[in-house]
Amino acid sequence: MPRLPKIPLVARDISPEDLKRIFEYLPVRARRVLYFASATGMRPSEARLLRWDEIHEDKCILNRGKTYKATGQPRIAHLNSDARAVLDSVPGERQGHVFLNSLGKPYGVSGLRSIFKRAAASAGVEVTGPYQLRHSWAQTLYDSGQLSLDMIGAELGHTPGSPVTKVYARIGEQRVAKAVQGLNAPVAPGLLDAKRRKTSSSGKRYRGSGSKKTRKTAKGRNRQAG
Repeated sequence: MPRLPKIPLVARDISPEDLKRIFEYLPVRARRVLYFASATGMRPSEARLLRWDEIHEDKCILNRGKTYKATGQPRIAHLNSDARAVLDSVPGERQGHVFLNSLGKPYGVSGLRSIFKRAAASAGVEVTGPYQLRHSWAQTLYDSGQLSLDMIGAELGHTPGSPVTKVYARIGEQRVAKAVQGLNAPVAPGLLDAKRRKTSSSGKRYRGSGSKKTRKTAKGRNRQAG
């Protein structure tokens, strides 16, 4: 069996601050579909081809795409309040594809990527493409601590036990370790250089066995015994 390539343990998400700047430079139509993808964790290909008949109250049920081909099961993406707000802002009739470009057609893969990268360049943010919105959403879910890895994987449409999902846990652990390493313990200045004071089991300070008083008392006891 050939060895599968190792998944690189590098952060693939975009910070909330950078995302906000990018979205400010996006055209309104493209902003809707990309914001929807960032609010649901959908793949850009899933979001750009979303149809109104695939939306069912609080979730989207997709009988297509990568997950459906791999598992034969529908891809289910749950809708939060942000995703619902995007859908409510879409004008026109509730039929056909949800997100349309200026020509009245669904966005193409390359076109959506170009729009996203141009907006990121204008915002001064380095990105690889709109797929990072999915990573950002997943990393946010993990960092919140509200969902297990299995639940996040299910929401992403991964197969159970997929090693891809574990990347978000590794990145989260790396960030915690980095944050802890940057903290300082509340030690008073000069405390580490001070001599340690010896204490008894009761917590009271005592003189060492080699003190003058101890040696004098021991000598007196020896004379009495002699």
